[in-house]
Amino acid sequence: MGIDLRPDATSGELQSLAGKARAGDKLAQLELGIAFEEGRFVARDCKRARKLYRLAAAATGGTTFVYLPPAHKGGRGTMVPINTGPRVAGLDEAKHRLRRLDISSNRCTNDTEPDANSNQY
Repeated sequence: MGIDLRPDATSGELQSLAGKARAGDKLAQLELGIAFEEGRFVARDCKRARKLYRLAAAATGGTTFVYLPPAHKGGRGTMVPINTGPRVAGLDEAKHRLRRLDISSNRCTNDTEPDANSNQY
């Protein structure tokens, strides 16, 4: 159960927000997480809210290193730096909301397990 991104499936504003969240927009991920946590315009779903808060809270971009194994037997592997774009810090508000959700005794009663491979938000 997520936000259907097909044309006319849900409000244009909600589809736009979900599309931006899926594309990596941290503010959109935070806003959509709040909507799921509070049940605004969507069914209340704290597991989806947590997923979105984690995405918004995580730092992205910068340099990451990838290990390349040896090309032939007896050869040496190597580490290759990969530039994944400009470094973007995670949002403090998302971290705060995630922490609060995790320690809250008022868990959602209708939590669903989001499909890890789902493109729906």
